[in-house]
Amino acid sequence: MICPTCNSENTRKFSIAYEEGTTKSKSEGFSDNASHETEHFSQTSLAKRCSPPQEPTPGFALGIVGTVFSIWAALKFGFLSGSFWVGLVSFMVAMASLSIFWRRFLAKKSFATFDANYADWEKSWVCMKCGSTFLFDR
Repeated sequence: MICPTCNSENTRKFSIAYEEGTTKSKSEGFSDNASHETEHFSQTSLAKRCSPPQEPTPGFALGIVGTVFSIWAALKFGFLSGSFWVGLVSFMVAMASLSIFWRRFLAKKSFATFDANYADWEKSWVCMKCGSTFLFDR
């Protein structure tokens, strides 16, 4: 791939630059009476610049409302039927239904934008000489 700005062949695809500059590690330690676990994340500035777009999330408030509603539905149907299992199934059905409703209706535009941005990210390149970024559509 040749950079359209400086004609350099020293270019990398965004996904490669992101992977090369991002490190995630996990370590575990044990002693006589205790154990500990540490997670480490580091990223170069180039990897941060070449990061993939973030998938939309429902947000904290909507998540709390959905969870409270699901718990309410579980308790209501569980007590009405007199069965723990009916309550548990009601909780899972309510959570799944709210998740599908959010994905299909409330966040439809956000996911369409995310999908378009992700498709562009997969076709994006960065020049290691001049730093410019460009799209390559095969």
